[in-house]
Amino acid sequence: MGDSRDDLTPAFLRERELRSLVPFSSSTLWREVKAGRFPAPVRLSPGVTAWRAQDVQAWAHERSNGSGASDGPDRRLADRESRGGR
Repeated sequence: MGDSRDDLTPAFLRERELRSLVPFSSSTLWREVKAGRFPAPVRLSPGVTAWRAQDVQAWAHERSNGSGASDGPDRRLADRESRGGR
């Protein structure tokens, strides 16, 4: 059994966590999801909705390619994951 920080990386992000990583208000976030321009969340249980961290990171990576943004959402998510999700 490995005891590495990768084991602590969250697979899902709740809206509050997600909004600390992307430059969207709550209403903009949901508008982007509805329009298909942002990954849709998954329902984990009644009343619990979250986004797959890998989907959000892929979305951010697509947007940062060619933009030259080094501190965009994908960088913040990668930094967070390197700290074990904290």
